[in-house]
Amino acid sequence: MGGSYGSNEPVCVPISLDQQLRDVGLAATRFARSSVLAEAAADGPRVSDLLVTPVLRIEVVRVPAMERQLQRFRRCSGPTATATEGGSGMNDSVYAHDTRCTRISLHLLGGFSIAADGHQVRLPFSAQRVLAALALRPTLCDRMQLGGILYPQGSQNQISASLRSALWRAKREVGEPLVESHGPRLCLAQDVTVDLKYWLNRARSLTSAPKTEFQFDKGGGREVEALSQELLPTWGEEWLILDQQRWDQLRLHALERLAERYLEDGRHMEALEAGLAAVSIEPYRESAHRALIRTFIAEGNSASAVAHYQRYRRLLTNELGLRPTSQLKALVDSLTRE
Repeated sequence: MGGSYGSNEPVCVPISLDQQLRDVGLAATRFARSSVLAEAAADGPRVSDLLVTPVLRIEVVRVPAMERQLQRFRRCSGPTATATEGGSGMNDSVYAHDTRCTRISLHLLGGFSIAADGHQVRLPFSAQRVLAALALRPTLCDRMQLGGILYPQGSQNQISASLRSALWRAKREVGEPLVESHGPRLCLAQDVTVDLKYWLNRARSLTSAPKTEFQFDKGGGREVEALSQELLPTWGEEWLILDQQRWDQLRLHALERLAERYLEDGRHMEALEAGLAAVSIEPYRESAHRALIRTFIAEGNSASAVAHYQRYRRLLTNELGLRPTSQLKALVDSLTRE
């Protein structure tokens, strides 16, 4: 045993994981038993003193996954989880459904990120690719079909090994199973929420809702901010291109619809933000430029409307050899005639 009584060296004592959990009032006796390294106080008491002194402060070295498990036990147990001598005060239902207490959020807009109970988790790129592919395909996905998408040049054995490795790494880092298996098919676990899923549904509702049922988001500019985000922008994956194009087209229509509704509601600043966001996504899109020009006119900024039209006309002429439609030209001509 390192150190002796009265020395300046710390005493290192192996303490079972169950004992640690009882010390913090969790008493999770069903948790997997292991040994961790505990460091005693700086004055280095005797081993016998350490075992019988209940007020000794120790610092336990834990891996991040263990820390997340302990936090989950604390939150799920609540005030009823009081430790009793020789047993556990934690409700058995916590163990039966403990995964419901872990909130896992998967973010694909603006870049990949994943959080467990609000804490960011770093995953290897191989695991990120598997989770992103499953998130973009909400229906069950066959293992070999998924492997063919992610590893098109691999053999069946290589694909199976790569999938197992990626899923094992993801579970190790997060501390929870992120993927459910149904025979040969895989899907994201039900507890995993995906930001793209929410905003796809929101964008569809924005484009399809009639005027009488249209509702603005109560979060201010949250919609424009989210719809301005690209889908995994730094990923140069072939299998991702169609998903990115689908998201771009849907959010373009949603932003233009937002600009129209903001303009009708007299909220010119919000209308400009939505229109500018649409133009930044697709600079050649006339409907987005039309929404901006209409907003300038509604504000009484005729000069801004004409200047914007002229810039757009030069862009089309110089890069595509095209001209704006007569509809957009008529909108600006009415200003110059006046």
